[in-house]
Amino acid sequence: MASERLKALIIDDINPVAAEILGKYMDVTVDKRPLKTEELASVIEPYHLLMMRVSAKIGPSVIDKAPNLKIVASATAGLDHVDLGYCREKGITVINAAGGNAESVAELAFGFMISLFREIPRASKDVKSGVWNRAAYNGRELLGKTLGLVAVGNVGRRVAELSRAFGMSVLAFDPYVSQEAAREMGVKLVSLEEVLRESDVVSIHAPLTPETRHMISAPQIAMMKDGAYLVNAGRGGIVDEAAAYEALKSGKLAGMAADVMEVEPCPQSPLYELDNFIVTPHFGGQTPEALKRMASIAAERALEALGLKA
Repeated sequence: MASERLKALIIDDINPVAAEILGKYMDVTVDKRPLKTEELASVIEPYHLLMMRVSAKIGPSVIDKAPNLKIVASATAGLDHVDLGYCREKGITVINAAGGNAESVAELAFGFMISLFREIPRASKDVKSGVWNRAAYNGRELLGKTLGLVAVGNVGRRVAELSRAFGMSVLAFDPYVSQEAAREMGVKLVSLEEVLRESDVVSIHAPLTPETRHMISAPQIAMMKDGAYLVNAGRGGIVDEAAAYEALKSGKLAGMAADVMEVEPCPQSPLYELDNFIVTPHFGGQTPEALKRMASIAAERALEALGLKA
């Protein structure tokens, strides 16, 4: 393959650094439109490499129209939009940009924590409606509180690092992390049950898998401290939204913030009725810094997989 000039297609308005990196070794076509699955299938045939984000689903309908495709490089952390099994069956290497958005997502998680602990959304709403009463809010400090992390991969690890600046102690549940690695991160590795029982705020940074789907549901929320907070910056399906709604409404949970919902886009949800629920549109990694970093990581890894760069 190295003897011919390979062709790359970049879609989804990915940072230009990707085209700069790939263009040194390949012929690059850039289409900034967020192509849907059918549109992508109609143009994919000549390309050896596809770089994208999440506009299209990569499965049989696209892959069967791509006889030359060797690499799918997703400038994202997650790969929910790619049929990994079918790619493997067809000999296509799938690459993501794991770690590229860790800083942005970790900072958002702390933004959520501060907003929840200090009741910032409610206070802002009240002031804008003409109510100026600082005694109405009973905010709390992060200092001295226990943070419980569900997963300490790239994002969870960075959240743990940032927590030290706030004087928090950190418990973590992650069956794929060794005790030695946890010690190096400065976290105490414990069971999920202990994380839930002992933490003042639980922050989720796990991928969605059969094992993690609804891993935080009514029985797990019941284990949490009364008045604890829950943050989900991982994937929506990890938290049972009906159970979260009941816990927030009853006061079992003092507040919850989520950058992800079980079904996305999610224009409506019973959770949206609650003042103690904060939601954002899965934009944790949507910063210029993260987008550039992810584009660069995905492009470099794609070249390495093609044997074009050591």
